[in-house]
Amino acid sequence: MDGVEQDLEPTCAFCGGRRTRVRRLVIGLHVAICGDCVDVAREILDDEEALAVQQERPDREWLEAENRRLRELLRDRGIDPGVPR
Repeated sequence: MDGVEQDLEPTCAFCGGRRTRVRRLVIGLHVAICGDCVDVAREILDDEEALAVQQERPDREWLEAENRRLRELLRDRGIDPGVPR
């Protein structure tokens, strides 16, 4: 694959994983998301539902904690959240 074709290869908008390197890739009109990021998002949404019962609106401290947790979940799956794959 030459450089132009590689640049056109769909990648996950969240972790940067290329279609050839991720388990699965859901591709929309202008964005794509890989299976690992879908799983992480599902976990976050499940946790948010539980939290919604406890508090009406998340504060900054909670959002920062969730961001750290997301990065840890990605690292646990072998994904470096700061480096495109």
